[in-house]
Amino acid sequence: MLHPISRAVLLFVGFIAGGVLLFLFDAYEVGSPALNRGLLILLSLGKLTYFIGSLLRWIRKSGQETVYQRHLLLFLLLSVLLIISSYAIDYYCLERLRPDSFHLPFGQQDLVGQLLTFFYFSAGRFTTAGGS
Repeated sequence: MLHPISRAVLLFVGFIAGGVLLFLFDAYEVGSPALNRGLLILLSLGKLTYFIGSLLRWIRKSGQETVYQRHLLLFLLLSVLLIISSYAIDYYCLERLRPDSFHLPFGQQDLVGQLLTFFYFSAGRFTTAGGS
């Protein structure tokens, strides 16, 4: 059985890899916009299920086992990083599917510049409770 933090890191890497694959899939226009939209919705629903389920499991297990108590803060940090980075990728894909979704302050940039802009946007939304 994997250590709880190792399992959380593997899930973290898996979700980020899925988002990066969706990013590349969209950037190189491999599929149709409808397929990209469907994949984006499925990935978002999967992340939401993971976030809620894993957080509730860790809170429940931290009351029962000391190993979960010791690593709860690291798990929460990984979860925050996962939320911010994965939704940055989702924002990018949404902007690609519907260009009028966002008003980018710097106009059109290269792929990395856009992704960094959406990472900044995602971190800002997360830390300010989504205020505009």
